[in-house]
Amino acid sequence: MSNSIKWKIISIFLLLQLLILFIIGIYLTSNLKKFIYQQMDISMLKQVRLLSELILPELEKGEYDQLQERSFKFAKEIQGRITVIAEDGKVLADSEENPERMENHGRRPEVLMAREKGIGWATRYSTTLNMEMKYLAQRVEPYGYVRLAIPVTEVRNTLLKIFGRILVGFVLAFSIFFILVLRVSESITEPIKKITDTAQKIAHGKLGERIHIYTRDEIGTLSRMFNMMAFQLEETIKKITNEKERLATILKNMADGLIALDAEKKVILLNPAAADIFGIKEEEARGKLLIEIIRNQQLTEAVQKAYEILEPVNTEISLYYPKEVILRAHLAPIIRNYDQIRGMVLIFTDITELRRLERLRSEFVSNVSHELKTPLTSIRGYVETLLEMELDDPSVIKCFLGVINRESQRLSRLIDDLLDLSRLEGKRHQKLTPTRLEKVVENVISILAPEAEKKGIDLLVDIPENLPRVMGIEEQLNQVLINLVDNGIKYTPANGKVSISAEPEGDWVILKVADTGIGIPEEDIDRIFERFYRVDKARSRQMGGTGLGLSIVKHIVKGHGGEIEVESEVGKGTIFKVKLKREKR
Repeated sequence: MSNSIKWKIISIFLLLQLLILFIIGIYLTSNLKKFIYQQMDISMLKQVRLLSELILPELEKGEYDQLQERSFKFAKEIQGRITVIAEDGKVLADSEENPERMENHGRRPEVLMAREKGIGWATRYSTTLNMEMKYLAQRVEPYGYVRLAIPVTEVRNTLLKIFGRILVGFVLAFSIFFILVLRVSESITEPIKKITDTAQKIAHGKLGERIHIYTRDEIGTLSRMFNMMAFQLEETIKKITNEKERLATILKNMADGLIALDAEKKVILLNPAAADIFGIKEEEARGKLLIEIIRNQQLTEAVQKAYEILEPVNTEISLYYPKEVILRAHLAPIIRNYDQIRGMVLIFTDITELRRLERLRSEFVSNVSHELKTPLTSIRGYVETLLEMELDDPSVIKCFLGVINRESQRLSRLIDDLLDLSRLEGKRHQKLTPTRLEKVVENVISILAPEAEKKGIDLLVDIPENLPRVMGIEEQLNQVLINLVDNGIKYTPANGKVSISAEPEGDWVILKVADTGIGIPEEDIDRIFERFYRVDKARSRQMGGTGLGLSIVKHIVKGHGGEIEVESEVGKGTIFKVKLKREKR
């Protein structure tokens, strides 16, 4: 409290008042004391002169007894002590003592002064009266001196009474002044207190607080300026908060990872995508050096390069932990004053899928080129032979033309499969209708039965009665089953079996195609649905396969919202399970 403006103002004004009262008190005391003593001297002078005239007849006549009586009478009236002293200093009369017992007063100071100047003054302690007295002696020539003595104590008591009243007046004035100063200081400090309280509330987040002071003085102006400042601060903080929330939302939902570093390469910001990419937590990474949380030589070198050249750096880095990914990194230094780096922003884009697609595209182009080139080379070779050589043997010509026909058919099948695959990949949403699998199976059996019979393979069908219909496109389901059964026939030795079965399972219908063929090695199962992938490339081409059949099957099943699984054992056979959605009941 003692440090508040209110008490500082009160203290200053009270000290100032005390100083003024002290000066006034000193001045009044000094002048009042001087005035009273002056009045006392004037009064004593008048009284002693009057006494001199009154006792002069007795002095002239030498009637000392009468003089003693008159001295006593006059002293009682003026409340003082009267002493009549002869020229030689002998006391002739005294209002307080017997003159005969009194010592010679010729050497008293006031008497000596009166002898020289006619009037003498002195103030001293009287041993006769045991009090301090003021003496005034006047010479009455040629008879002696009349001396008047008045106790100084009375004067001092009077002064003390006056000083007491003055002190009471000062205390009263001080009290009134204190109350006035208190009111004035409160009128000044109360608005300041309101401003301070409002500022504290704003500092604690209550930005809507305002000061309600409408005076036309400086405090009122300060209040209006404060309210204006508070409004602008509130608007600014709202904008900053909105921008911060917008930035946080952007960073949170960015697909790319973002890391911000300070000038010392310490992490100051890490978005969720970056945390997921590098397998780290934002709260654990913040404040640490980048090299402490991400140990990757390619990234470390790129960051160092960007810090050195003070220019953006683009690079690709490979991560093997927590997962294997390929990242495109863009490193942008934050520059101040053209040559002083403040930090860096690192943006990471996961291009693993892009690189995989590029690899697949490259493999696809290579495979297509190879698959197209093989039959074309064969056709071209036989055509050139027919053109260049004069062949008369019709059987040879027929053989050559047969090869050309087979290769052209193979080329046609390859182009048809490529077009089918392209159409399937382009169709995002297809209209599925209830379809009976029994009909699909009958169509496939009618198409492939002759080929199976030619190889001596039994085609077995196990479709229960009242099998629920599936949601699908009949033409595409025909294509799925034809590919699966045709593969089973091709890779199953003579006297083997290929079976087709179906059964309901919850909201699905499971279609199975099983064979007793050569089987698929375990390491190849995950890749058999890739385009142009063949377990046994030479045998597959010999059997006329394009390498796209299973890829087409997978795309059709996926387009139907279903799933396909493979179980196989080398030398025993393969089972394909196709899950299709059943018609809603």
